[in-house]
Formats: sequence, C-alpha cells, structure tokens
Amino acid sequence: MGLAAGAIWTCEKIYSRLEKEADEVFEEFLSSSESAGEFHGALERIENQIELASKLMRSGKDFDLNESAVLANKLESDLSVIAPLATGAMLADLEERWAAEFEEAKKNLEALSLHLKKIKAANKRSELKASLVLFRDHAKKCHSRLRRLKALLASKSHPVHSKLALAKNKIKMLKLNVAKAFERLAKQRLRGKIDAAKGELLQLMKDTKKGSIFVDNKHLTFSSNGRRERMLMTKQLRFAIEELVPFEKAFSSLAKGNSVIIGRYEKKGEGFLLSIGERIVAGDTVIYREKSFHIGAHAK
Repeated sequence: MGLAAGAIWTCEKIYSRLEKEADEVFEEFLSSSESAGEFHGALERIENQIELASKLMRSGKDFDLNESAVLANKLESDLSVIAPLATGAMLADLEERWAAEFEEAKKNLEALSLHLKKIKAANKRSELKASLVLFRDHAKKCHSRLRRLKALLASKSHPVHSKLALAKNKIKMLKLNVAKAFERLAKQRLRGKIDAAKGELLQLMKDTKKGSIFVDNKHLTFSSNGRRERMLMTKQLRFAIEELVPFEKAFSSLAKGNSVIIGRYEKKGEGFLLSIGERIVAGDTVIYREKSFHIGAHAK
C-alpha cells in the first residue's frame, strides 16, 4: 500500500505539472499568433520608408540628408517595436504544424489521466507496474512534444525572421551611408581649411624633424626636443590627419573615449616615416596596433 501511495503521489504531481505547462504554452501560442497581421503590415510600411529614406540620401542635398537621418532613426525605433511580433507571424504560418503537436499532447494528457485512474484502482502489483510503465511512456511523449513546441516558439530560422534581419541591416547601412554623405559634404565645404591644416602639420614635422604624436578625442599634441605643440581637434584637423594617415576606424574609437592614437615620426629623405597606432583599453586589457606610413614632404 505504501508503494501504491508513493506512486500515486508522484504520478499526480507529473500529470499536474504537464497539464499546467501545456495550458501555459498553448496560451502563449494563441496570444502570439494574434499579432501576425499587425507584423506584416508594419514591416511592409517600414520597408517602403527605407526606400524613401535611401532615395533622399542619394540626392546628396543637406535638407534631404537631414530628412533621411531623422527617418532612419525613426525606422530603427519602429523596427524594434515590431520585432517581438515576428514570432506571431511565424506561428500563424506554421499553425497546422503546432496545432497538430498540441492535439497529440492533449491525447497524451488524456492517456495520463486514464492510467492515473488505473494506478489508483490497481489491486495487484502487476497491474500497478503495467499502468506505471504506460503512464511514464505517455508522460515522456507529452514532455517531448511540449519541449518541441517551446523550441518552435523560440526559433529564429523562419523566413519572417530573415525579413526582419534584412530590414535591420538595410537601416544600419542607410545610417552609415547618411553619415558618409554628411562627411563628404563637410569635406567639400572645409577643403581650404583641411589643406591649410595639412600644411601646418607637415610644417611642424619639417621644423622638428623627429618627435612623437599623441591624439585623443579633443587634442593633437606634438612633442620634440622639449618643444610641445597642442592643437584643438577640430573637424578640419581630423580630416587632415585622416588624409595624411589612412588609419582605418581610429577616429570612431576616439569619439567613444576608449582609445588614443600614439606614434612617432622622423625625417626620411624628402619625406617622413610615421609609425602610429591605436591604443584601446578593453576592460583590464590594453591593445595596441601600430602601422607605418611614408608621408611625402608635399603631401596633398
């Protein structure tokens, strides 16, 4: 009798847990599926707006670029709002599949209820054992089906999620291209000042012949034989440095304040050898990447 009581308690607990889990997962599927229409309509509107913003960006005009930048930020926000609805759109597309799984899970629960009654009514050890084997078999099948349904709920492999990722990448590229277009405009307007800044930098190197350079997000500092020249990091000075030294992505890191550029230069023939690198602090690690460039005395 003690064995039967223990088995009944365990089986009732398993049945109760699986029944509750099935109800919760089913409710989640139903509530998610209701957002399918809303997702598709919103994503279509976002895709159309991406095309409009890209068209504005390609004009290269100030007003259009500003409109494109504002629109890109709004689209990024809109996409983050509808992203959670993608699961519902996926479930609506796969409704036959998951509905069939739930139907089988329901049958498993019905079988569990039946075998639980048989366990409670068993008069012989052999009857108890047979009912327990069948109960455990259906419990295992029900658990596996619920696990597959949860995995489907968390899946990101459906085409709906691919469309969402594509829209996200388009917005990312749009923002990048808008930033590049703004930079091209800035360079056009500052061309005279950029060339003057390049001339000033080259003249400092000619005068000092050898020294060190330190750049942070606010200043450029030259040091040579006790002489120290500190320049405010204006936009034209940044462009001048980038044109003299094509050091990829360095200034994007500088703007975040987690890196500096350090280097040294010396006269070589008619020009200068510049060894320069970006020093990045990442947690407890300091990373330094150095490159060497030859700069002509009359670089343009």
